[in-house]
Amino acid sequence: TNGKTSVADFFYQILTLNKIPAASIGTLGIKSPKKNIKTSLTSPDIITLHKNLAELKENNIDNVIIEASSHGLDQGRLNKINFKAGIFTNFSQDHLDYHQTMKKYLRAKLILFSKLLRTKSFIISDNSIKEYSYLKKISKKKQLKFLDMNKEIGNIKNKFVPLIGSFQFKNLAMSVLAARLCNLSKFQIYKKLNLIKDVNGRLNLIKKYSNNINVFIDYAHTPEALSTS
Repeated sequence: TNGKTSVADFFYQILTLNKIPAASIGTLGIKSPKKNIKTSLTSPDIITLHKNLAELKENNIDNVIIEASSHGLDQGRLNKINFKAGIFTNFSQDHLDYHQTMKKYLRAKLILFSKLLRTKSFIISDNSIKEYSYLKKISKKKQLKFLDMNKEIGNIKNKFVPLIGSFQFKNLAMSVLAARLCNLSKFQIYKKLNLIKDVNGRLNLIKKYSNNINVFIDYAHTPEALSTS
């Protein structure tokens, strides 16, 4: 619900800063080293998505980060993709015009883990959230490996990272864990964190004035996002 775009973009930045060919597909469009393409949906329709993946493969890009929207998961738009890992950022009120109830909304989000992730792939999340019990059951049933971002967040807070907002450390911690699955060492990742840039529209500083007034653009629109600093 909150954090998908930031996690995806931080992950993409970590890979590209380490000169690993990568692409991301999501709310900000399709980002790749050669070009950026605007899209109308977070998760494109299944034909368009597989076409884009094929084109990225032809350009020798083997690492693709995909934002999995609840709409896309519910409608099968991400079916038949061999995911190496799935990241569950959090769960809060949103999209009830489509899902109608929170129970149906959660069930849609969990499709990525219960149906699309293959045996012995990875779940990255936060074991302190209440939805952890669902992820744990799925992990045990499908023999998935659970990676907890809390073990990483303390290390990140001890580094200089040019981001505003404490919630960004959680997003970045999940991105770091994901980057480790792409054969990057902690040293390679951490030496680049001071180069991480904020994400467009996500507590994005756009102007500083001499009287200490700063102007930000932020996409927060859910109750939880608005109350988080």
